[in-house]
Amino acid sequence: SYGGRTVKHRFEIVDSCRLIMGLDLIKNLNLIFSRKKKSLTSFQSSL
Repeated sequence: SYGGRTVKHRFEIVDSCRLIMGLDLIKNLNLIFSRKKKSLTSFQSSL
């Protein structure tokens, strides 16, 4: 039963890592979009 428990724990660690990576990806996408919006607004104001 101990081996099964470690496997489950390992899966939980992987899941949390995936979750953290996913959150980072979303944050990065939000940053990229906000930067694009800023560049778009500055571009529009320069017109």
